[in-house]
Amino acid sequence: MLFPNRNHVVEWVDACAGGPPTFSNFEIGRHLTEIALSGLLPLKLQKPINWDGAKMFAANAPEAKSLIEPTYRHGWEI
Repeated sequence: MLFPNRNHVVEWVDACAGGPPTFSNFEIGRHLTEIALSGLLPLKLQKPINWDGAKMFAANAPEAKSLIEPTYRHGWEI
């Protein structure tokens, strides 16, 4: 059921029920998350980085690899 004053929860439920996609879907959310996290990475490393979004790689910071692709404990892998 669509409501004229929809909030994000109602949008999400409607989309799950086969309704129209949400205004801010996972594709948009993925890009926003990448932007935020690539901004936090230089803060954590205490230096500027050259971010390659297509490769998900900090070209001038090989030490960032462990932060970008962490090693998970056994049984907690993604």
